[in-house]
Amino acid sequence: MLITLGPTNSGKSHLLFQNENSLVDQSLRFIFDSIEPLSDNVERIRQYYPDMVDARTLESSGDVSASSFHYLSISMFELYNDNIIDLLHPSTKSVRENSTIVTDPIDAKLTPRNISKFLVNSYRSVHDLVFNSLTKRKTFPTSANNRSSRSHCFIFLNLHKIYADVMETTRFTIADLAGLERSKSAGTSGLSLKEASYTNCSLTELGRCFELISMKQFYKTCLRTNKLTRLVLNDYVKLNHPLHILVTLDPFGEEGF
Repeated sequence: MLITLGPTNSGKSHLLFQNENSLVDQSLRFIFDSIEPLSDNVERIRQYYPDMVDARTLESSGDVSASSFHYLSISMFELYNDNIIDLLHPSTKSVRENSTIVTDPIDAKLTPRNISKFLVNSYRSVHDLVFNSLTKRKTFPTSANNRSSRSHCFIFLNLHKIYADVMETTRFTIADLAGLERSKSAGTSGLSLKEASYTNCSLTELGRCFELISMKQFYKTCLRTNKLTRLVLNDYVKLNHPLHILVTLDPFGEEGF
């Protein structure tokens, strides 16, 4: 997992998304340069996920007669005011009440309930999904940032391997966390103040969990304190999966926002 962490207007989203050499772009290129050939046999993956959307753009070189089959799927959502919104869904309105995080009974991964999964097989297919979906993410101009993220954004890249009657899934998660902001300096009020309250509270709790981990006083029950801590720390705490944190700093220090 890779997450960004830092105050508002310190460049988190810019580093992840804003140009052809962004970290997300480089990650997508690296994945497709590294993974084994993806299968054309879509029916095998649909035995497990019948509602998976086929968003492939190129013919794969996968051998349909092979003993194992590899597939790549993507899910993308935002955590906005403590609600989970599916950014790949054609209409986000119908899924805004989907705020439950569950363990997927198929691949045993922690995931939002009924989240969309799109099957991809090329850099272009996944790139277009990610950057088109970003336009749905909640942003709002404040005194601190003219395009301030009002939500935490998650991208799940799932590599599914099917052999015999078994499916194993490996996941790489990219999370662009909203920045901490001072409401007085940012000039927020009304809805934007409510949004900042949700993001600040969740980030504060996540910071508390990091501190407990560093002092070896963290208990698994802490994962239940809010949705953000569970999404970020579940695999790190329970499965010892690596967690990489990209920390961005306010160039104006204490005089910043």
